Amino acid sequence: MAASLVQCIAHARRRVRLARQQWNAADLKRVEESRKLLEQSVTALKMAVDLLRNGDSTMTSGLQSAIASLRRDISMMLRVVDACSAFHRGMALRLGGALPAYDASGKTVGEPDILPARGVLG
Repeated sequence: MAASLVQCIAHARRRVRLARQQWNAADLKRVEESRKLLEQSVTALKMAVDLLRNGDSTMTSGLQSAIASLRRDISMMLRVVDACSAFHRGMALRLGGALPAYDASGKTVGEPDILPARGVLG
């Protein structure tokens, strides 16, 4: 059973690594892909913890540090994904539902200077 615990942790670690490798904050599709990979990582980590709780595996100091490190990595990456998703939602609202496009300097392309406040003016 210890091998399945190690496999769960390794699977979770691979998903976090893939989420980082394909990350692109300016591409909402990639942000969503990262979120899905991180969800898979959380599921694998939960399976590992369940194996420990059920007594199917024994906690060692190496496993404890691996799980703690993985939890920190997942938590940090999820915060980045959440912040980026919120940014994209805010930009879409600000631009009237259009997804933002960025130039090489990171500025939005085609953003008007003044946006109409629907229902407030005119």
